Amino acid sequence: MDNLTVQMYTASYNDREYYAINFLLTNLELHDGPDEPLERASWTEEKLSRFLSQTVRPVFETIAKAGTLKTGMLWSQLPTMLEYGYERLMESEECETVMHRMTRNYEIVKSLNGAVFGKSKNPLNVKFRMTQSKASPDKQVRLKAACCLYYLVDGGHYCFTCPRVKETERDKWREEYREEQKAK
Repeated sequence: MDNLTVQMYTASYNDREYYAINFLLTNLELHDGPDEPLERASWTEEKLSRFLSQTVRPVFETIAKAGTLKTGMLWSQLPTMLEYGYERLMESEECETVMHRMTRNYEIVKSLNGAVFGKSKNPLNVKFRMTQSKASPDKQVRLKAACCLYYLVDGGHYCFTCPRVKETERDKWREEYREEQKAK
């Protein structure tokens, strides 16, 4: 925990400001695990379980005690970022070995027992729904695993990929966006 810093800041996207939180590791130490694949998988599972249960979980439990959100809501914000990060890595120029290990680690994270998170099920193992992109009818985008509740903040709004938004509303937003793009 003494190696973790919580950063709270405002950011902007599409000319709209929003609040964000990052968790920053002050000192990052990389460790080589065992070379043998089964030993490496076991070692990785133990390291990830310990990090999630002894670092992330206490932070989320403290946030839940201090605020109004339950820990389940906090955990539900991570699957979308996990998926996004994994896809970005798979699209990168990393070597085959790195990509293979990251795929294995991704699978391990999604297979962890719910007890690691203080839950009955692993909150990172979710099935995502897709919807048509705002910009292109030929492209699908992933809906978030859970609502981020940004609409509750002064000046906030529902995100296009919010699972609470009805598809008819998204259709309207797509049409408006595409008309705006034609006008430019």
